[in-house]
Amino acid sequence: MNFDIYIEENSQVKMLNDVINEIYYTADYTVQSKWMGDIPEDIMMKILIFGYMNGAFSSRKIEQLCKRDIYFWWPLEGSKNPDHSTISRFRKKMGEISGENLFIDSTKIEANANRYTFVWKKSVAKNEEKLRAKLPAVLDEIDSAFGIRFPRNTPVPDMIATLSSLMSKVGIVRVTGKGHHKSSYQKALEKLEEYSEKLAQYEYYNSLFDGRNSFSKTDTDATFMRMKEDHMKNGQLKPGYNIQAAVEGEYILGIDISSERSDVNTLIPFLEKLNSLELFVLKNIICDAGYESEENYLYLRSHGLISYIKPVNYEQQKKKNQRTKYGRPENMELAISSYARPAGYFGGAERSMKRARPASFRRKRFTDAKAARAVRTGRTARKQRATRRFRYRTGSKSCGKRAWRTLRPTSADS
Repeated sequence: MNFDIYIEENSQVKMLNDVINEIYYTADYTVQSKWMGDIPEDIMMKILIFGYMNGAFSSRKIEQLCKRDIYFWWPLEGSKNPDHSTISRFRKKMGEISGENLFIDSTKIEANANRYTFVWKKSVAKNEEKLRAKLPAVLDEIDSAFGIRFPRNTPVPDMIATLSSLMSKVGIVRVTGKGHHKSSYQKALEKLEEYSEKLAQYEYYNSLFDGRNSFSKTDTDATFMRMKEDHMKNGQLKPGYNIQAAVEGEYILGIDISSERSDVNTLIPFLEKLNSLELFVLKNIICDAGYESEENYLYLRSHGLISYIKPVNYEQQKKKNQRTKYGRPENMELAISSYARPAGYFGGAERSMKRARPASFRRKRFTDAKAARAVRTGRTARKQRATRRFRYRTGSKSCGKRAWRTLRPTSADS
């Protein structure tokens, strides 16, 4: 049966068919194919890629589509429908994508939105707080002028309805334009209506933030962030998206659009989305220094994944003088509540705090006792702070050392 008459000329399957045919016609056939099945290799490739394009990743789902979807019948060219075991064997034999080495990187794309239509979460919260602080004074004015006492928790729309009903009973008509004197009822009503409109606007804005600190009025999905391309060199914030891509063997295995301004908070959600697809078993995660954090290190270790994340101070730690430099937390050992240095000075912990992040870790802030002692005894003429403070995060040093050993298993002092 000729299915060509039922398929549009500009359909995805026909465009894919042309691309695959061109690849196989121009390929070097001196290397013998790994596939020896009944269905030709190029047809299996068309079926597999077209299934991925339509969100069908499992072999059983692709098998069902080959049985009942005319767009999958067309590339088969009269061949029998492949079952799920044939599709699985084909993917395994070709061995192009294993998921063993996953390379993750990102780029920021500017949204098609006006860059001056920003809405900031802190500004909305501050303005809403100021507006709600004005409401009690307005209610007191209404109480003293009209004898109407509203409870403090009464919604503003209910106040407007009550005041409008009272105006109708008294026979007061709302007036507009020049030459008309507004009654005190109307002035109070208009003020409540103004407050109600602003509160509704703030409530709408808060529903759009969804964990973000900003958005654009002309593209509410876009978040204001610093772009890699900054021709003005002033760090201007622009509405955009943080695009994450996972690649192996020049194949794009996953794409994710994030509203995070930095890459460090995108790794865990991205990996969880890839794992939910159950396409392959991940093993090695390769990222640049922008993804380094204690949370990411611990997540990868707890899920049995090997981390190849370049530490931020990787190039510095190659130098011996940096590995012995005084005052760097990674060059000191942590005691129960203090840092010990080779010179014998100790820095006591000032306080322990938790960071306001999705995965919070304890951090301690330490005082540099050596600098404090030198200033107290007057044995130094340098202008320096009485205390030098730095922060230590639980487990961060061990995570950094493990990452260093992974990247340089046979490293030596240089």
